[in-house]
This record gives sequence, structure tokens and C-alpha cells, in this order.
Amino acid sequence: MEEPISKPPSSDWETIYKDSRYVFEMPTGSFDFALNGEEGPYVDLAQSVTMITAWNPNSDERPQDWNEAANLRLQQSLKEAGYEFYPAKGASLPGVTPDWEESGFAVLGWDRELASRWGRTWAQRAVVFLTADASELIFCKTETVVTCGLSRFATQ
Repeated sequence: MEEPISKPPSSDWETIYKDSRYVFEMPTGSFDFALNGEEGPYVDLAQSVTMITAWNPNSDERPQDWNEAANLRLQQSLKEAGYEFYPAKGASLPGVTPDWEESGFAVLGWDRELASRWGRTWAQRAVVFLTADASELIFCKTETVVTCGLSRFATQ
């Protein structure tokens, strides 16, 4: 296995995830938000949405080509399992340095346990989990759920 580029220092991961921007589109609409606000959940969601990536496992930064290949493997696994999903991304908020962006997927219909299990399988620290009732971060290893408020961005 290829060594990571760097290992981030001990961090407040909840704050880092809350202060990030998440974007995905599906046939029912566009979603562009951060988890650091006071707005309520997306009440019009017909089923849950889990945002997952295979980038930078265990929060160890990897080269772009490694991350892209890992995401292709995740995409194939989602297809083989028969899940409905759409392209998604997470990124730093404007003005945050260093800036970053990771591609991933918005998967429909998972429950919290399945979202956490897939996150652990792909060595992700956390996944974003949205329902019509809640906006959450699920820390995969501990299955800790953090309820969040939304800051919505205007879709372009």
C-alpha cells in the first residue's frame, strides 16, 4: 500500500466537517450547504442521502491519481450493490486555507448503520447523513452521530 503524503495533526474533526461545503445534484434538485448553520434539514427529501468518498482514507492525504482510482472502486462497489447514487463533492469554504476538494457520491436510502459501515469499509472518518428530519455527521468508527444545522448556499 502506498504511503500517505502527510498525516494531519490532531484536529477538531467535528469543526472541520461542519465548516466544509457539500454539493450534490439529483433529479429532484440541487443541494449546496455547510453543516455549521442554524437552518433546519431538507424537509423535502423523500429518502435519506449519505455523502461518502474513498478519498484520503483515515484522513491521510493521498495523491490525486490514487484518490481518483479509489473513488472509481467505490463507484463500482455502489453499482454492484445496486444502490442509487449521484456525484457529490466536499470542499473547503471560500477563504479557508489550505483550500481542498474531494469528489464522492450521494447515496440514497441508507440508514445510519449502513452509512457508518460503508464509511468504515472505505476508511472514512465520517460521512454526511441527511434526512427530511435531520442533518448529521456520522463518525464511522464510533458510530457517533452529531446533529447539525445547515447553512444553505444559492445554487448556480
